[in-house]
Amino acid sequence: MPKILDSQRAYFSAGLLIFMVLALFLNTPAVADDDPKHGHSIHFSVTESNRVDNDLVAVTFRYVTQAPTAELVMQAINQKMQAAHQALKGVNTIEVQTAQYHVNPVYDKNRVITHWQGQQSVTVRTANQAGLPKLLEKIQPFLSYQSMSFYVSEDKQQQAKDQLLDKALKQYQTKAKHIAASFGAKHYQLIETRIDLPNQAMPYRENTMMTARAMSDMAAPVVEAGKSELQVQITGKLFIPH
Repeated sequence: MPKILDSQRAYFSAGLLIFMVLALFLNTPAVADDDPKHGHSIHFSVTESNRVDNDLVAVTFRYVTQAPTAELVMQAINQKMQAAHQALKGVNTIEVQTAQYHVNPVYDKNRVITHWQGQQSVTVRTANQAGLPKLLEKIQPFLSYQSMSFYVSEDKQQQAKDQLLDKALKQYQTKAKHIAASFGAKHYQLIETRIDLPNQAMPYRENTMMTARAMSDMAAPVVEAGKSELQVQITGKLFIPH
């Protein structure tokens, strides 16, 4: 019988101890990391950017024509596009994409159709920039030049982003330490971090008049790939306790 009483006393003492701990915890106010009563929150950001050599080029051509009927317009467009495709046939280093096929009526002031006009564009993409002059020479007899843009390939862009991110993260941590030290704090806590990575680099567009001159003098073309800028921004918030 005494053993049973001793066991009951032990359970009662353990339960009382747990109850006291819970009561103490519930009556103790929680201290938030960014509570201004217990410290100071500081927002800051860092930005890293780099200019990367473009390794892809996209050249857009188009053919515009007009005729008495829509059928004649479409026939003319199709013939020119087929001739351009034939001229590019066998070039393995390119990707050809057609777009913007439009055929529309043209009206006079009385809203009567006088003729039809139409156009279609084609974009040629290649990574072989050394062979670009010959590529332009092949397609120029059939289509008119419209624009030229240079890009960074996805693989090269991802590699550049990773390098920028590593550099930005190091700068971010260094800046956090510097801010805390400037406030005379020995300790700090990063309580929020946001990383903004661009989806893709902005393309570099070649000067239209310069490219047109280059195309008119294919013996000595002037084609500069240029660079595209990549940027990584990290924003955060650090907490310095009192």
